[in-house]
Amino acid sequence: KFTNYDEGNKINHYYRDQRGGMVNLKYQFHGEHYAMLKYFHYDYKIEDNLFLNEGKNQYFQLFLELDWLHYQHFVGKGLFVGIYYEKDLFESDVERSIFGIKSMLFVNTYAKHNLYIAFNYNHSFEISNYFEPRLGQDPTFYNAPLRGYEEDHFSATNSLSSSFEYRVPLFELYGITFIGTPFIDLAFHSKDNWNLTNFEYSFGFALRAYFRAVLIPALQLYLGYGPKYENFNFGFMIGTRM
Repeated sequence: KFTNYDEGNKINHYYRDQRGGMVNLKYQFHGEHYAMLKYFHYDYKIEDNLFLNEGKNQYFQLFLELDWLHYQHFVGKGLFVGIYYEKDLFESDVERSIFGIKSMLFVNTYAKHNLYIAFNYNHSFEISNYFEPRLGQDPTFYNAPLRGYEEDHFSATNSLSSSFEYRVPLFELYGITFIGTPFIDLAFHSKDNWNLTNFEYSFGFALRAYFRAVLIPALQLYLGYGPKYENFNFGFMIGTRM
């Protein structure tokens, strides 16, 4: 279910159901760097009030992953950069041509403190209605999160989004380290042109829990606030190291 908003107010929603899968061919070079070719094939159904549409969504993605990240316990160091291009295939009913860049930077600022910066840029040269990248509460492949906004709040065919977090260990309990994380999320976006004319931001606090044995967060709880629409959001993520 996707909801469309106007100045923070819900105006309508639609449903998109997709079933299918993907195949990923990858080539590893120079350590942890990868060149990948991905093929996606989905059968979809769109329901928007009285409008019903079905078809095939087929496209390929070229993805170059450059990974200089290293972890010592729960402290990250280094840089990750991904560059991608997506294009629809000739049998697809969905038009798609998207270019983007995504990156993550970890800086060990003091003792076991971590500064984390995520950066995402995407531009849709063409994309069919109902399939545009979305920008909102949760992170997506195309965009960083806006944790003080609603889920999939904006249809953002062009966007520049970033998250800044400062992670400080608080205490350890039963082998789990708890990390306090103040954050701020920023985004410039538009739907129809190259000009990123709309600006959004939110901020808040997250509590991250790391298992010492496997070095990945078991759980992240956060509270975000979006001043533009005076909106509070509570959310959680499970099993993601970033």
